[in-house]
Amino acid sequence: PGERLAADVVVTAVGVRPATRWLAGTLPLTGRGALRVDPAGRVAGAPASLRAVGDCADMEVPGLGLVPGGHWDAALTHPAGLVAGLLGHEVPAPGAPYVFSTQLGHDLAFVGAPTDAATVLLRGDPDGAWTALLVEPGPDGTGRLTAGFTVDRPRDVVPLRKLLAGGARPLLDRARAADAAVPLRKAVLAADRAGPAAGPA
Repeated sequence: PGERLAADVVVTAVGVRPATRWLAGTLPLTGRGALRVDPAGRVAGAPASLRAVGDCADMEVPGLGLVPGGHWDAALTHPAGLVAGLLGHEVPAPGAPYVFSTQLGHDLAFVGAPTDAATVLLRGDPDGAWTALLVEPGPDGTGRLTAGFTVDRPRDVVPLRKLLAGGARPLLDRARAADAAVPLRKAVLAADRAGPAAGPA
């Protein structure tokens, strides 16, 4: 406190914590104090009729585990699953975790949830527009896509969101995925899931 530090750039991160302290001891809360829900918004440890959505809800997504809900994308997309479940319809697969920003004149986006086993596969020109694919290496030049980080390459964002929706881990041809001239969807060999699946909340 009171110390001055010289810096050319200062990055400030502001987060959000759910105001759920009043629920402590009544319902189980996640580490950040949110309610644990499934893709239909059903709250773990509560009657099936109790649903939650938005900043106060962290969702268990098969293949991904617990995805924090304190983000505008969750508030925009999760209500569709909650309402579908309430009306007895099929619950749509939750979208992939997704954030974007513009920093220092560059458009940045991050999609998915990387794993410890994932390595970086560069797609595009690092001096221009590029995407870093996070891929779990597989046999014979293949790999499981877990996430992607784009810089000034918006054409990869929508394919990444579609390919990684619902905790999917599509199998890629690594050589084709690294070729920026090949649409990302055309590098997919199989769109099945892989990795540990999380059960319903």
